[in-house]
Amino acid sequence: MAGLKESIMLELVNITKDYDAAGEKVHALKGINIKFRKSEFVSILGASGCGKTTLLNIIGGLDKYTSGDLIIEGVSTKQYKDGDWDTYRNHSIGFIFQSYHLIPHQTILQNVELALTISGVPRKERRQRAIAALEKVGLADKINARPNQLSGGQAQRVAIARALINDPEIVLADEPTGALDSKTSVQIMELLKEISKDRLVIMVTHNPELAELYSTRIINLFDGEIVGDSQPYEGEDIERPTQQELGDKRRSKGRKKNASMSIGMAMSLSLNNLRSKSRRTMLVSFAGSIGIIGVSLVLAISSGVQTYIDDMENDMLSGYPVSVEQTALDYSSLMEMGGSLGDTVDITKLDDKVYVDSLMETLASMSKTTTVNNITDAYVDYVNNMDESWYNAITYDYGFNIANNIYTDFYVTSEEANAKTFNDGYASGTLSITAIRQMYSSILETVEDYAAYSSLTGTMDSYYELFNNYEYIMTQYDVVAIEDGNGGVTKNYTDEQLEEIFTSMDSLILVVDDSALTDMTLAQLGYFSQEEFLNYAYYYVGSDGEPNEFYNEDLGLVGSVTEGGFDYSYFIGDGAKTFTWYPNDSIYAEYNTTDGSTSYIYKSSVEGGTYDITYSTLNGADSTVSLTIPEVTQSDDSVELKVKLILQKKDNISYGCLDSGIYYTEALTQHVLETSADSQIVQYIKSLESQSITSVLYFYYYTYAESVENGVYNYGTYSDYYALVDTGSLMSTLISNMMGGSSGSSSALPLAYFGGNSTPSSLYIYPTDFDTKDYVTAYLDDWNTMCADGVTYSYTVDGVTQTTTLGSADGIDYTDTIGLIIGMVNTMIQMITVALICFTALSLVVSTVMIGIITYVSVVERIKEIGILRSVGARKKDIKRLFNSETFIIGFTSGIIGIFVTYLVSAIIDIIVGTMFGIYTIASLPLYQAGIMILISIALTLISGLIPASSAAKKDPVVALRTE
Repeated sequence: MAGLKESIMLELVNITKDYDAAGEKVHALKGINIKFRKSEFVSILGASGCGKTTLLNIIGGLDKYTSGDLIIEGVSTKQYKDGDWDTYRNHSIGFIFQSYHLIPHQTILQNVELALTISGVPRKERRQRAIAALEKVGLADKINARPNQLSGGQAQRVAIARALINDPEIVLADEPTGALDSKTSVQIMELLKEISKDRLVIMVTHNPELAELYSTRIINLFDGEIVGDSQPYEGEDIERPTQQELGDKRRSKGRKKNASMSIGMAMSLSLNNLRSKSRRTMLVSFAGSIGIIGVSLVLAISSGVQTYIDDMENDMLSGYPVSVEQTALDYSSLMEMGGSLGDTVDITKLDDKVYVDSLMETLASMSKTTTVNNITDAYVDYVNNMDESWYNAITYDYGFNIANNIYTDFYVTSEEANAKTFNDGYASGTLSITAIRQMYSSILETVEDYAAYSSLTGTMDSYYELFNNYEYIMTQYDVVAIEDGNGGVTKNYTDEQLEEIFTSMDSLILVVDDSALTDMTLAQLGYFSQEEFLNYAYYYVGSDGEPNEFYNEDLGLVGSVTEGGFDYSYFIGDGAKTFTWYPNDSIYAEYNTTDGSTSYIYKSSVEGGTYDITYSTLNGADSTVSLTIPEVTQSDDSVELKVKLILQKKDNISYGCLDSGIYYTEALTQHVLETSADSQIVQYIKSLESQSITSVLYFYYYTYAESVENGVYNYGTYSDYYALVDTGSLMSTLISNMMGGSSGSSSALPLAYFGGNSTPSSLYIYPTDFDTKDYVTAYLDDWNTMCADGVTYSYTVDGVTQTTTLGSADGIDYTDTIGLIIGMVNTMIQMITVALICFTALSLVVSTVMIGIITYVSVVERIKEIGILRSVGARKKDIKRLFNSETFIIGFTSGIIGIFVTYLVSAIIDIIVGTMFGIYTIASLPLYQAGIMILISIALTLISGLIPASSAAKKDPVVALRTE
């Protein structure tokens, strides 16, 4: 920039400033033309209202001129933007005010550092420079003091140190001695005189004596015009740079001296301000946290309940697997049916007539809720190819009743049981489990109070097939007793022992529920004599809580808690009960009826016998025949079974995968299928066109207590037959029961009932958890998609690969009971949660509005601070950032308080609920939700502070500095 003279710092060219006041235009400055050297001490004198401070503010960039030009080191400011003026004030101007204008909640050191902080000077450097500046003004020992702890002179020296901290080219002092005594005024003037040796100092004052004594130049101002200048610049005119040079110089200065308040600085200023009003800050924060507490508690309880349900889901999966059955109830359709049956009419709008409400329509709709599946070898192969990581076990039901083939000793009286002797008339003997079960059903019919429930005994299974995954079982059950290998009982075992028991054909596993088995289960398994079981029945049917007349007080309730229960050796070991499984050919004998047709008779006892029976269901007429029941024949295929292990559900498991009862192994199942396939009755059924048989006579006999005389039981003997039949579809059974009929009426027994079908009639999948259950159901759905698409599927049976073309008839409907139930529960919880959150969110709205008001109050309280920050170069966005930082801190504090209170209240809730119901995690707010709630608190407070922060940023710095 050739010819540019650097002796001039500032040049004011025809500067005017107009104000609007009460609808009139006021001319504060009227064409000011003046030049200032780079190093001089200029005092501006004039009466109040003549425009001195206005001129000073325009030179300092706090106020903008109406017309003219302010030239800074040869650069015109006509094109300056707000950011350029902010940078100019931050780096080129140092303000000294009459009222000091120190920020009260900042320390002396922090006040001095202010301009450096906005300049972006590193913390260590700005601290060193601030301390050095305070040392120059003699306040090195006051760096940690607050402004209200200083005298007027000390406060003014702090202001001078702040003005000099950024090494500005120009220092502007507005009445710097106006509020000081004469001695202190002299000290301040001496400092300003020293400062003016290497920079331009412009002072506005009413004191001509001090001006004359210390200034190198005095300018007199009157009514907005210069009327005197003791040392005007008289050098030759400077050569103006070109527009290109002006632009380059301005951009260069802007790049080097970009003023910006960091987020850290804004946070520090806000934090100090909030600390100075700590009580109000905490009250505001707590008030703001109320909404957060409300919503967080709802989320905590919802999350706790959901966690409890999730745990229960995985637990319940053990008891409610995904099931595929030949005939199943579609629960989804059943629930949908409830809202769709019939048309709802307004009876008040009908004529006085009787209308038909169709039960047939209801029954027809109900029939649509059942599904019939054709489970094929191809489908079983498809299920077996499922990813093994998705499930713990897959069990198969082949449709046979193993209780028909298992026999054990049964006694009528406790004396016989203790002596292990049978009744000569074979009232006691070796009976099948089915016979014992049906016997008790008939016995209970004779006891008036139990007659209505007697048929239920036939539906209570006692024998179940065990899972083929014993590791899964052991995650839910504890071993309470195990065979020690020497005919005794122990609790100690090895994994090898467990594996052998779980895989051996002759092993039975007894599962108890909380160390208990029901009296009915024990009776059906032959562990109770008839007398002992009936004693239980008689004990609980008396009047006024007393046993009835047949109760034998001497016998008591064998095995009850009061009687001390049964030792494990009662079930395991050399002296324990044994069971024997017999093949079909041993227990079913061909029987020729009077009409010459082929039938089969079931041997309900090993001993057999001859009985005269009257019947009316075989040929439609009453008839009495002498029926000889053969003995059960021995066979090499028979299997002697003994209980070798007792399991009990772990304390932390609510829904185990096993019901109480006796379990046999998969090895026995395979043995049953293999031996049954070639049995006489199975081969006969296969020869029939219907693949089922109706003429099977199931014979049994029993005794029952008829009366008691002198404490002695009198027993009568009664014999009968019964036919165990397929009850048909589940829905027909339900309808039959609803109509008061019997559910066990007429259908033939299928081939599978006798173990003649190697293809499962149903299967059950136990997913590893609730998430993988979705993979399982999706996999099963894919089969139906393949059926709909007519895919050709290859599968393997007994090592032979076969193919089949799937069709819509091959589709399989599965039952996901727990998924349906939990889905409904989850939906309900979600609805309740949303409703509660919406309700409690109202308090968040109130909190947001309140914090907005508090922030506006803070803006009003800190208007002067806004002016101070703007005077040292803070931008409008910095002011906005300052108040946004304040709302951020309040929001963060509110969030922290809210979450702390939430966890505290949650702990109290957990203690109360845990004490009452044993659930100690019913209110549990996850950490990620706690974090989200804190973020919501911050976001809402930031939103609430946007308007006040924007208002603060728009404050005129000149007006702000004048505010008290």
